Amino acid sequence: MEPENIDPIELAKAADRMGKSGELTSKLLAKGNVIYGINREYPDYLERILPDGQRSLGYWQEGKFEARISLLKPIQTSMD
Repeated sequence: MEPENIDPIELAKAADRMGKSGELTSKLLAKGNVIYGINREYPDYLERILPDGQRSLGYWQEGKFEARISLLKPIQTSMD
């Protein structure tokens, strides 16, 4: 698709859908990106998600992220 043919409204809708479904986060992490954002359960902190899925809460301090709390993902078990 040529840049001049991009519909910004449709692009925004697609990004919103991908963001809500988690698809955008998954794709960014799969490419090795680190994601920063807000965690609704801890709005006073910035959340960092590393490509390996590790999540932590912290702050920007002196130009870098300082983790204060590590968030553990729930252990998934299979029931046979």
